[in-house]
Amino acid sequence: MKKNIILALFAIFAFLFISCEDHTHDHSDHFEPEGWVFIDGTSARFIKIFRGQFLADSKQEFTVKSGEKTDHFDIKFFDKNQKEIDPPSDTDYKLSWSITNENLFEVDRHDGEEWEFHLEGKAVGITEIEFFVMHGDHNDVRSGKIKVVVE
Repeated sequence: MKKNIILALFAIFAFLFISCEDHTHDHSDHFEPEGWVFIDGTSARFIKIFRGQFLADSKQEFTVKSGEKTDHFDIKFFDKNQKEIDPPSDTDYKLSWSITNENLFEVDRHDGEEWEFHLEGKAVGITEIEFFVMHGDHNDVRSGKIKVVVE
């Protein structure tokens, strides 16, 4: 009888542990930078966000012409000391984004260029974009909303 109770308790504990596995991550496995660096085609670091704030020497918006595509933008990140670091190389990490008004522009990427993109203007107006570093089915970090001006 004691064996059955112990076995039942063990089975319940094992079930609870397995069912909660998705909610208990080891945060050391996550990419958790302190900021974002957007680099234009001239290699200028033109948008820099650290701990949710645009830096003083940073632009605060993307600009794209309607009917045209921008040069490429590359993404790097800041560590806790505001030192630039590369994006994660692990293929479990992906760049994603959310656009407030998708009628104004779209994001274009070439195959194999996970951390590089272009903006393509569709209609004149102002909207916002927010970038995410996706890890599996959830985001590890977000850029915060960035204004996009389509001229």
